[in-house]
Amino acid sequence: MKDITSGHTFKTLLLFSIPLILSGLLSRTYNLIDLIIAGKTIGETALSVLGCSTTFIQFLSAIFWGFGIAVSTICGELFGQKKHKDILTTIKTSLLVVTFFMAILCVICIIIADPIMDFLKVDEAIRSDAKLYFQIYLVSLFIQSIFYQIICAFQSIGDSRFPLLNTLVTSVVNIALDLIFVYCFNLGVLGLAIATVIASVIGLIYGVIKVFLLIKKFQGTYKFEFSAKYLLSMFKIGIPCILQQCSLYASSVFVQPYINNLGKEATGGYSISMNLNLFLDAIYHGVARSIQTFASQSKGKKKYSNYDKGNYYGFLLMFILCAPLIILYFAIPKEICMLFITNQESTSIPYAIQYVYVTLPFIPFLFIGNLLHSFYKSVEAVKSVLISTIIFSLARIGFTYLIPNIDHLFSVYIGLGLAYSTLPAGMETTVKIN
Repeated sequence: MKDITSGHTFKTLLLFSIPLILSGLLSRTYNLIDLIIAGKTIGETALSVLGCSTTFIQFLSAIFWGFGIAVSTICGELFGQKKHKDILTTIKTSLLVVTFFMAILCVICIIIADPIMDFLKVDEAIRSDAKLYFQIYLVSLFIQSIFYQIICAFQSIGDSRFPLLNTLVTSVVNIALDLIFVYCFNLGVLGLAIATVIASVIGLIYGVIKVFLLIKKFQGTYKFEFSAKYLLSMFKIGIPCILQQCSLYASSVFVQPYINNLGKEATGGYSISMNLNLFLDAIYHGVARSIQTFASQSKGKKKYSNYDKGNYYGFLLMFILCAPLIILYFAIPKEICMLFITNQESTSIPYAIQYVYVTLPFIPFLFIGNLLHSFYKSVEAVKSVLISTIIFSLARIGFTYLIPNIDHLFSVYIGLGLAYSTLPAGMETTVKIN
């Protein structure tokens, strides 16, 4: 646990961000290794199997991500006020609610998997494997939704090492099981899905142990607790955040059928390109999570003058830390994309490379928008974030379908880039909460 509102702001945010960034990179790395194993061992078609339902899974994830933001915001404020036992009550309440709602949601999606595959226009050549992978992955998603609340709570009280250690453990287990199930037992895509479920279970066990240790430290009770007061507070923050996250990923859900309809090569190339983006996401999102903790703790301690400093140094950190990776993508795009497959003449590669030259020039707008969104959520000013995200989603869908697709996935990538430029629209860089 750590109060990150004191000391030199840039240094504090950098040191707090590093474990969160490493955690994100580790998470992306084992997703990357999933794709590499799929592409190089199972076959190029496996990339399409893994990628065709990714956007829909992200859409479902928006529910527990939004709730996690609420948990983080409330716990950060309570930590600033030194209300330790209330933090425990908040954590327990969030775990009960998220477990209940995500269980219902995941079961429903498993049952209606066929209509979901129809909506996504999944190629018939991969439909059977794609449906099986999707259904098994939903089990993992349910488990992840629970321990994500724990991660958000610990981040809010200044513990950025736990997310890193949790991701390290689950990543190592996931990669090891991937290799065993695919190379030794020839389970193919099914093996990748099962490995993810097992790794998620281990992550949840580790998270529960951390909660027990926190209860002991704060001298709380091990009994289940439910607080209507904090549930209402979580709904007040969480529901707008959930709507914001859902509207964000709704654009991906509506764009995915367009991509899938172009064939499995387009789906595979898009899957590669989005995983390239995930590594940048790990960096700028890690910084944004630091700003979220910094702002919520500052709000709890009524240090409103910290807001401007946090945002300024947050922008600076994003640009400095992401620059080397962006330069690498522009310098050797084909070589990086070829990490996923062995076929030098793969027809999926041009679809992936196009992302670098068409979408990445717009990435600074994404940095600004992501940081401002995290800041506004942390100080419970979510309305402007929701409006900004709706504008982004409508812009992305509109640009994708209205701009002529002159080559490969041009309309998809230019639509995404132009939509990035709308993210900061209508948002101020400062806000005062009295």
